[in-house]
Amino acid sequence: MQLNKKLKGSIVHGVKISFIVPVFNKEEHIRDCLNSLISQDLAEVEIIVVDDGSSDNTPQILKEYEDKIVLKTKSNAGVSAARNDGILLAKGKYTICVDADDYVEKDYASSVYGIAEKFDADIVITNMCKVYGDKKLFFKDFETKEDGIIDKDEYLKRLLASRHNKVLHNAANKAIKTKILKENLFPVGITQAEDFHTVVRNVIASKTLVKLNRTFYNYNIGENNTGGFEKLKAVADHKFVYEDIISILKNKNLALEMIPDLEFRKIKSVYMPTISSRPNLKNNRYIKALDLFYEDIDGIISSAGFSKLRLKHRILIKMLKNVKSYENVSKILKIFNTINGFLSNKKMKEFKE
Repeated sequence: MQLNKKLKGSIVHGVKISFIVPVFNKEEHIRDCLNSLISQDLAEVEIIVVDDGSSDNTPQILKEYEDKIVLKTKSNAGVSAARNDGILLAKGKYTICVDADDYVEKDYASSVYGIAEKFDADIVITNMCKVYGDKKLFFKDFETKEDGIIDKDEYLKRLLASRHNKVLHNAANKAIKTKILKENLFPVGITQAEDFHTVVRNVIASKTLVKLNRTFYNYNIGENNTGGFEKLKAVADHKFVYEDIISILKNKNLALEMIPDLEFRKIKSVYMPTISSRPNLKNNRYIKALDLFYEDIDGIISSAGFSKLRLKHRILIKMLKNVKSYENVSKILKIFNTINGFLSNKKMKEFKE
Protein backbone atom coordinates (compact mmCIF):
# COMPACT_ATOMS: atom_id res chain seq x y z
CA MET A 1 0.00 0.00 0.00
CA GLN A 2 1.11 3.56 -0.69
CA LEU A 3 1.64 6.05 2.06
CA ASN A 4 -1.24 8.50 2.25
CA LYS A 5 0.01 11.59 0.35
CA LYS A 6 -2.90 13.89 1.23
CA LEU A 7 -1.85 14.51 4.80
CA LYS A 8 -1.56 18.09 6.00
CA GLY A 9 0.87 18.90 8.76
CA SER A 10 2.01 15.29 9.00
CA ILE A 11 5.56 16.08 7.87
CA VAL A 12 7.72 17.11 10.83
CA HIS A 13 11.26 18.32 10.24
CA GLY A 14 14.02 17.25 12.60
CA VAL A 15 11.95 14.49 14.19
CA LYS A 16 13.21 13.49 17.62
CA ILE A 17 10.60 10.91 18.63
CA SER A 18 8.50 8.67 16.39
CA PHE A 19 5.36 7.14 17.87
CA ILE A 20 4.18 3.97 16.09
CA VAL A 21 0.51 3.04 16.49
CA PRO A 22 -0.77 -0.18 14.86
CA VAL A 23 -4.56 -0.24 14.87
CA PHE A 24 -7.18 -2.84 14.06
CA ASN A 25 -10.84 -2.23 14.94
CA LYS A 26 -10.22 0.07 17.90
CA GLU A 27 -12.99 2.62 17.35
CA GLU A 28 -13.68 2.85 21.10
CA HIS A 29 -10.14 3.80 22.10
CA ILE A 30 -8.23 5.25 19.14
CA ARG A 31 -9.30 8.85 19.82
CA ASP A 32 -7.97 8.79 23.39
CA CYS A 33 -4.74 7.27 22.15
CA LEU A 34 -4.17 9.79 19.36
CA ASN A 35 -5.24 12.75 21.48
CA SER A 36 -2.60 11.85 24.05
CA LEU A 37 0.06 11.68 21.34
CA ILE A 38 -1.00 14.89 19.62
CA SER A 39 -0.86 16.67 22.99
CA GLN A 40 2.85 15.97 23.52
CA ASP A 41 4.77 19.01 24.72
CA LEU A 42 7.66 18.21 22.38
CA ALA A 43 7.14 19.70 18.92
CA GLU A 44 9.49 17.42 16.98
CA VAL A 45 7.26 14.36 17.22
CA GLU A 46 5.75 12.29 14.43
CA ILE A 47 2.80 9.95 14.87
CA ILE A 48 2.74 7.04 12.44
CA VAL A 49 -0.52 5.09 12.40
CA VAL A 50 -0.74 1.79 10.55
CA ASP A 51 -4.34 0.71 9.95
CA ASP A 52 -4.14 -3.06 9.72
CA GLY A 53 -7.32 -3.55 7.70
CA SER A 54 -9.89 -2.25 10.20
CA SER A 55 -13.51 -3.07 9.36
CA ASP A 56 -15.23 -0.96 12.02
CA ASN A 57 -15.40 2.84 12.24
CA THR A 58 -11.65 3.21 12.84
CA PRO A 59 -10.80 4.40 9.28
CA GLN A 60 -13.40 7.16 9.52
CA ILE A 61 -12.03 8.29 12.87
CA LEU A 62 -8.48 8.35 11.49
CA LYS A 63 -9.62 10.78 8.79
CA GLU A 64 -10.35 13.29 11.55
CA TYR A 65 -6.63 13.28 12.37
CA GLU A 66 -5.21 13.16 8.85
CA ASP A 67 -3.47 16.53 9.16
CA LYS A 68 -1.70 15.44 12.35
CA ILE A 69 -0.57 11.89 11.60
CA VAL A 70 1.25 9.83 9.02
CA LEU A 71 -1.18 7.13 7.95
CA LYS A 72 -0.50 3.86 6.23
CA THR A 73 -3.31 1.44 5.41
CA LYS A 74 -2.80 -2.21 4.62
CA SER A 75 -4.59 -5.53 4.56
CA ASN A 76 -4.65 -7.37 7.86
CA ALA A 77 -1.36 -9.09 8.67
CA GLY A 78 -1.18 -8.85 12.45
CA VAL A 79 0.11 -6.36 14.98
CA SER A 80 3.81 -7.19 14.57
CA ALA A 81 3.73 -6.68 10.81
CA ALA A 82 1.86 -3.39 11.30
CA ARG A 83 4.37 -2.21 13.89
CA ASN A 84 7.25 -3.09 11.59
CA ASP A 85 5.71 -1.14 8.71
CA GLY A 86 5.51 1.90 10.97
CA ILE A 87 9.02 1.46 12.33
CA LEU A 88 10.48 1.31 8.83
CA LEU A 89 8.82 4.66 8.08
CA ALA A 90 10.11 6.29 11.28
CA LYS A 91 12.36 9.34 10.93
CA GLY A 92 12.88 10.06 14.62
CA LYS A 93 16.10 9.38 16.46
CA TYR A 94 14.09 7.30 18.94
CA THR A 95 10.94 5.25 18.44
CA ILE A 96 8.17 4.34 20.87
CA CYS A 97 5.51 1.73 20.04
CA VAL A 98 2.04 2.49 21.38
CA ASP A 99 -1.00 0.21 21.33
CA ALA A 100 -4.17 1.80 19.95
CA ASP A 101 -6.21 1.24 23.11
CA ASP A 102 -3.62 2.83 25.42
CA TYR A 103 -2.65 6.44 26.13
CA VAL A 104 0.43 8.32 27.31
CA GLU A 105 1.26 11.35 29.43
CA LYS A 106 1.90 14.61 27.59
CA ASP A 107 5.58 14.82 28.56
CA TYR A 108 6.50 11.27 27.53
CA ALA A 109 8.40 12.28 24.40
CA SER A 110 10.18 15.31 25.88
CA SER A 111 11.24 13.49 29.03
CA VAL A 112 12.68 10.39 27.39
CA TYR A 113 14.36 12.40 24.64
CA GLY A 114 15.98 14.72 27.16
CA ILE A 115 17.55 11.95 29.22
CA ALA A 116 18.42 9.93 26.11
CA GLU A 117 20.46 12.83 24.75
CA LYS A 118 22.06 13.49 28.12
CA PHE A 119 23.48 9.97 28.35
CA ASP A 120 23.60 9.05 24.65
CA ALA A 121 21.23 6.18 25.37
CA ASP A 122 20.30 3.36 23.04
CA ILE A 123 17.22 2.53 25.12
CA VAL A 124 15.39 4.60 27.73
CA ILE A 125 13.33 2.49 30.15
CA THR A 126 10.42 4.00 32.07
CA ASN A 127 7.73 2.63 34.39
CA MET A 128 4.18 1.67 33.46
CA CYS A 129 0.62 2.07 34.70
CA LYS A 130 -1.85 -0.74 34.01
CA VAL A 131 -5.44 0.46 33.84
CA TYR A 132 -8.44 -1.78 34.48
CA GLY A 133 -11.61 0.28 34.50
CA ASP A 134 -11.31 2.78 37.34
CA LYS A 135 -8.36 0.98 38.90
CA LYS A 136 -4.73 1.84 38.23
CA LEU A 137 -1.75 -0.31 39.15
CA PHE A 138 1.77 1.09 38.88
CA PHE A 139 4.70 -1.12 37.92
CA LYS A 140 8.38 -0.28 38.08
CA ASP A 141 10.77 -1.52 35.43
CA PHE A 142 14.19 -2.05 37.07
CA GLU A 143 13.94 0.29 40.03
CA THR A 144 16.95 2.52 40.68
CA LYS A 145 17.66 5.25 43.22
CA GLU A 146 18.58 7.78 40.55
CA ASP A 147 17.83 8.33 36.89
CA GLY A 148 20.70 7.41 34.62
CA ILE A 149 22.71 4.60 33.07
CA ILE A 150 22.01 1.08 34.35
CA ASP A 151 23.99 -2.14 34.03
CA LYS A 152 22.94 -3.73 30.74
CA ASP A 153 24.05 -7.23 31.75
CA GLU A 154 22.09 -7.08 35.00
CA TYR A 155 18.97 -5.83 33.22
CA LEU A 156 19.26 -8.59 30.61
CA LYS A 157 19.64 -11.25 33.28
CA ARG A 158 16.55 -10.04 35.10
CA LEU A 159 14.66 -9.93 31.82
CA LEU A 160 15.56 -13.55 31.10
CA ALA A 161 15.04 -14.90 34.63
CA SER A 162 12.30 -17.44 35.28
CA ARG A 163 10.92 -15.54 38.26
CA HIS A 164 9.60 -12.02 38.50
CA ASN A 165 12.59 -9.73 38.94
CA LYS A 166 10.91 -6.32 38.78
CA VAL A 167 11.45 -5.76 35.07
CA LEU A 168 8.78 -5.42 32.39
CA HIS A 169 8.72 -7.32 29.11
CA ASN A 170 6.63 -4.62 27.43
CA ALA A 171 8.03 -2.56 24.57
CA ALA A 172 5.70 0.43 25.04
CA ASN A 173 7.42 1.82 28.14
CA LYS A 174 10.73 1.96 26.29
CA ALA A 175 12.14 4.46 23.79
CA ILE A 176 14.54 2.62 21.49
CA LYS A 177 17.05 4.19 19.14
CA THR A 178 15.37 3.86 15.75
CA LYS A 179 18.48 2.62 13.98
CA ILE A 180 18.74 -0.30 16.38
CA LEU A 181 15.01 -1.08 16.32
CA LYS A 182 14.95 -1.17 12.51
CA GLU A 183 17.56 -3.93 12.68
CA ASN A 184 15.65 -5.83 15.38
CA LEU A 185 12.01 -5.72 14.36
CA PHE A 186 9.03 -7.53 15.86
CA PRO A 187 8.59 -11.22 14.86
CA VAL A 188 5.87 -11.38 12.20
CA GLY A 189 3.08 -13.90 12.72
CA ILE A 190 3.62 -14.06 16.47
CA THR A 191 0.75 -12.99 18.73
CA GLN A 192 2.19 -14.08 22.08
CA ALA A 193 5.42 -12.91 23.75
CA GLU A 194 6.35 -10.74 20.75
CA ASP A 195 7.22 -7.83 23.04
CA PHE A 196 9.50 -10.02 25.15
CA HIS A 197 11.27 -11.31 22.03
CA THR A 198 11.78 -7.81 20.63
CA VAL A 199 12.87 -6.21 23.90
CA VAL A 200 15.45 -8.94 24.52
CA ARG A 201 16.89 -8.62 21.00
CA ASN A 202 17.11 -4.83 21.23
CA VAL A 203 18.71 -4.93 24.68
CA ILE A 204 21.32 -7.36 23.35
CA ALA A 205 21.97 -5.06 20.37
CA SER A 206 22.33 -1.97 22.58
CA LYS A 207 25.28 -0.59 24.51
CA THR A 208 23.78 2.03 26.80
CA LEU A 209 20.57 1.54 28.76
CA VAL A 210 19.13 4.43 30.76
CA LYS A 211 16.42 4.29 33.41
CA LEU A 212 13.98 7.14 33.94
CA ASN A 213 11.99 6.54 37.14
CA ARG A 214 8.71 8.01 35.98
CA THR A 215 5.46 6.64 34.59
CA PHE A 216 4.26 7.87 31.21
CA TYR A 217 2.53 4.88 29.61
CA ASN A 218 -1.00 3.84 30.56
CA TYR A 219 -1.71 0.27 29.50
CA ASN A 220 -5.39 -0.55 29.16
CA ILE A 221 -5.79 -4.15 30.31
CA GLY A 222 -9.41 -4.37 29.17
CA GLU A 223 -11.39 -7.59 29.34
CA ASN A 224 -9.82 -9.55 26.52
CA ASN A 225 -7.61 -11.86 28.54
CA THR A 226 -8.06 -15.50 27.63
CA GLY A 227 -7.33 -18.32 29.96
CA GLY A 228 -7.11 -22.06 30.35
CA PHE A 229 -7.65 -24.03 27.20
CA GLU A 230 -7.66 -20.96 24.94
CA LYS A 231 -3.98 -20.44 25.74
CA LEU A 232 -3.12 -23.66 23.95
CA LYS A 233 -3.14 -21.83 20.62
CA ALA A 234 -0.14 -19.80 21.80
CA VAL A 235 2.23 -22.74 22.29
CA ALA A 236 3.89 -22.41 18.88
CA ASP A 237 4.53 -18.69 19.45
CA HIS A 238 6.20 -19.27 22.80
CA LYS A 239 8.21 -22.15 21.38
CA PHE A 240 9.60 -19.91 18.63
CA VAL A 241 10.35 -17.02 20.98
CA TYR A 242 12.24 -19.04 23.57
CA GLU A 243 14.15 -21.15 21.07
CA ASP A 244 15.19 -18.07 19.10
CA ILE A 245 16.40 -16.23 22.20
CA ILE A 246 18.31 -19.28 23.44
CA SER A 247 19.93 -19.59 20.01
CA ILE A 248 20.96 -15.91 20.03
CA LEU A 249 22.51 -16.21 23.50
CA LYS A 250 24.47 -19.31 22.52
CA ASN A 251 25.70 -17.77 19.27
CA LYS A 252 26.84 -14.62 21.05
CA ASN A 253 28.17 -16.53 24.07
CA LEU A 254 26.07 -14.20 26.20
CA ALA A 255 24.30 -14.78 29.53
CA LEU A 256 24.71 -18.54 29.17
CA GLU A 257 23.92 -19.00 32.86
CA MET A 258 20.36 -17.85 32.10
CA ILE A 259 19.62 -20.64 29.61
CA PRO A 260 18.28 -23.05 32.28
CA ASP A 261 15.79 -20.35 33.32
CA LEU A 262 14.74 -19.85 29.70
CA GLU A 263 14.38 -23.60 29.19
CA PHE A 264 12.20 -23.71 32.30
CA ARG A 265 10.06 -20.84 31.03
CA LYS A 266 9.76 -22.58 27.68
CA ILE A 267 8.48 -25.77 29.32
CA LYS A 268 5.97 -23.81 31.42
CA SER A 269 4.70 -21.71 28.51
CA VAL A 270 4.77 -24.26 25.69
CA TYR A 271 4.06 -27.67 27.21
CA MET A 272 2.56 -27.26 30.68
CA PRO A 273 -0.69 -25.65 29.45
CA THR A 274 -1.32 -28.82 27.43
CA ILE A 275 -0.93 -31.27 30.28
CA SER A 276 -2.57 -28.94 32.81
CA SER A 277 -5.73 -28.35 30.76
CA ARG A 278 -8.78 -30.57 30.71
CA PRO A 279 -8.10 -33.22 28.02
CA ASN A 280 -10.32 -32.94 24.96
CA LEU A 281 -9.43 -35.41 22.22
CA LYS A 282 -12.26 -34.09 20.04
CA ASN A 283 -10.55 -30.72 19.72
CA ASN A 284 -8.00 -30.50 16.91
CA ARG A 285 -6.05 -27.72 18.63
CA TYR A 286 -5.61 -29.88 21.71
CA ILE A 287 -4.46 -32.82 19.59
CA LYS A 288 -1.89 -30.59 17.86
CA ALA A 289 -0.65 -29.41 21.24
CA LEU A 290 -0.27 -33.03 22.36
CA ASP A 291 1.57 -33.80 19.12
CA LEU A 292 4.01 -30.99 19.86
CA PHE A 293 4.47 -32.22 23.43
CA TYR A 294 5.34 -35.74 22.28
CA GLU A 295 7.58 -34.52 19.46
CA ASP A 296 9.67 -32.65 22.02
CA ILE A 297 9.31 -34.87 25.10
CA ASP A 298 12.87 -36.23 24.97
CA GLY A 299 14.22 -32.69 24.68
CA ILE A 300 11.99 -31.57 27.56
CA ILE A 301 13.34 -34.24 29.89
CA SER A 302 16.97 -33.65 28.89
CA SER A 303 16.76 -29.84 28.99
CA ALA A 304 18.50 -27.75 31.62
CA GLY A 305 15.15 -26.38 32.74
CA PHE A 306 13.51 -29.73 33.51
CA SER A 307 15.01 -29.97 37.00
CA LYS A 308 13.38 -26.63 37.88
CA LEU A 309 9.89 -28.14 37.51
CA ARG A 310 8.02 -29.34 40.56
CA LEU A 311 8.64 -33.00 41.39
CA LYS A 312 5.05 -33.99 40.60
CA HIS A 313 5.34 -32.51 37.11
CA ARG A 314 8.68 -34.20 36.45
CA ILE A 315 7.16 -37.54 37.47
CA LEU A 316 4.09 -36.93 35.30
CA ILE A 317 6.11 -36.05 32.19
CA LYS A 318 8.37 -39.08 32.59
CA MET A 319 5.30 -41.27 33.06
CA LEU A 320 3.66 -39.86 29.91
CA LYS A 321 6.79 -40.57 27.88
CA ASN A 322 5.98 -44.29 27.86
CA VAL A 323 2.23 -44.00 27.19
CA LYS A 324 1.43 -45.14 23.67
CA SER A 325 -2.11 -43.87 23.03
CA TYR A 326 -3.76 -40.49 23.49
CA GLU A 327 -6.76 -42.22 25.07
CA ASN A 328 -4.55 -43.43 27.90
CA VAL A 329 -2.84 -40.04 28.05
CA SER A 330 -6.26 -38.46 28.51
CA LYS A 331 -7.13 -40.84 31.35
CA ILE A 332 -3.86 -40.17 33.17
CA LEU A 333 -4.19 -36.39 32.82
CA LYS A 334 -7.78 -36.43 34.06
CA ILE A 335 -6.75 -38.38 37.16
CA PHE A 336 -3.67 -36.20 37.76
CA ASN A 337 -5.51 -32.91 37.34
CA THR A 338 -8.40 -34.08 39.54
CA ILE A 339 -6.05 -35.08 42.36
CA ASN A 340 -3.98 -31.92 41.90
CA GLY A 341 -7.09 -29.76 42.01
CA PHE A 342 -8.37 -31.53 45.12
CA LEU A 343 -5.06 -31.05 46.95
CA SER A 344 -4.87 -27.39 45.91
CA ASN A 345 -8.39 -26.73 47.19
CA LYS A 346 -7.60 -28.54 50.44
CA LYS A 347 -4.50 -26.41 51.00
CA MET A 348 -6.48 -23.25 50.29
CA LYS A 349 -9.19 -24.29 52.74
CA GLU A 350 -6.62 -25.05 55.44
CA PHE A 351 -4.95 -21.69 54.80
CA LYS A 352 -8.24 -19.80 55.22
CA GLU A 353 -9.01 -21.68 58.44
